[in-house]
Amino acid sequence: MKKLLFIAAFVTLLTSCNVTSNYYQIYKANPSENLVKKGNLLVFEDENCVVSYNLWQEGGNIGFNIYNKSDKNLYLNLEESFFVLNGVANNYYKNRVFSNSSNSAAITSSGITACKTITGFNYFDLLQTNKIAVTNGAGLSYSSGHSVSYNEEKIIIIPSKSSKYVMEYSINNLLYSTSSHQIS
Repeated sequence: MKKLLFIAAFVTLLTSCNVTSNYYQIYKANPSENLVKKGNLLVFEDENCVVSYNLWQEGGNIGFNIYNKSDKNLYLNLEESFFVLNGVANNYYKNRVFSNSSNSAAITSSGITACKTITGFNYFDLLQTNKIAVTNGAGLSYSSGHSVSYNEEKIIIIPSKSSKYVMEYSINNLLYSTSSHQIS
C-alpha cells in the first residue's frame, strides 16, 4: 500500500508542474477617421488612390500598398514621407545607392607526362633502376563580371490603374514573452 501511495504522489508531483509561454505582439495603432478596417487591412481611400496596410504581417511590417485609381500618374514624395513610432519620425527617403552585380569564371587546364625508365649496373656493380619523368602543362583562366548601381528614388511614380508596394520599416521583429513557471 505504501508503494502505491508513493507512486501516486510521485505521478501527481510530476503532472503538477506547469510551464506556459504566451507570445504577443502588442502595439496600439491610432488610425485617423479616414481609415477603414477591411479584413486584416487598414484602408484609406479617396478619389485618387487606395492605400492599404496589413499590420498582421510577420514582424509588424508597416509597409503599404498604394493603388492609383486615377487616369494620371500619381507622385509619392519620399522626402516628405515618414513612419512615426512612439512620436519619433523615421524618413522613408535615405539617399542610398543600391548595387547589383554578377560574376562568372571558367578555368581549363591540360597536361602531358612522359616517363623513361633505365635499368643497369652502376659503378659498384649493383643493379640500379632510374626513372626520368617530364611533365608539360598549360592552363587558361577567364573571368568576367559587371555591376549596376542606382540611386534611391526621391519620388515614386505610380502609373494609372496600377500599384506599388512601399516597405522600409517593421514595428518590432522581437517577440514579447510572458512565462509562468509553477510547481504545485
